[in-house]
Amino acid sequence: MVLIVNGMVSAQDLKDHRWENRILLVYTENINSDLYSEQLNEFRVDKEGWDDRRMVLYSITSKSFSKGWENDKWVPVNDKKERFFSGEKDFEVVLLGLDGNEKLRQDKLLTRKKLYRTIDAMPMRQSELRNRGQ
Repeated sequence: MVLIVNGMVSAQDLKDHRWENRILLVYTENINSDLYSEQLNEFRVDKEGWDDRRMVLYSITSKSFSKGWENDKWVPVNDKKERFFSGEKDFEVVLLGLDGNEKLRQDKLLTRKKLYRTIDAMPMRQSELRNRGQ
């Protein structure tokens, strides 16, 4: 499905979203880093745009992961977790489409504009918009 090496999330967690949600995985070695905080804030300010694109957020470290915006419930990882990040970088962002496949990966701040432009160009998103009459 995606690069398998270091930061992890339960494969079942991700399968639960297939065909329902697009997933943004944000990997950081330091949840207190400015870049990680800036990344979360980049999307937190546009909940409407986020929800309209049926997005779900997972924050991931090499030792745990958290679902959603609050980051108050971190789940430890174990050997039975699926791995998505090489661990060679301190920060990475990965977008998974409705089909569960990787659509975008980068190791710097992902802007709303780039994320939304990427999603809005996807065939399934185009279909969603047509079905709404937009």
